[in-house]
Amino acid sequence: MPGELAAIVELTRAWSTDQVLAALQRGLTFRRFTADDIRSILQAGTGVATVVDEGQPIDRGLPAVAVRDLSAYAISELG
Repeated sequence: MPGELAAIVELTRAWSTDQVLAALQRGLTFRRFTADDIRSILQAGTGVATVVDEGQPIDRGLPAVAVRDLSAYAISELG
């Protein structure tokens, strides 16, 4: 682990301390802690989604459909 920590600190030579800290925070969210993980997060930049709590379903005005058991989709014997 000391080698990983040193490699993460070394990332501040290419990215700002604030960027590395933000990447570490994101890494904590997804349990990704290695220097390679943090580097990948930094390289992904701001193009990654932010995790938020689930919201209410969107009402699209679609008609209700019958709910079927998963077995209704089973492949029957090929006789």
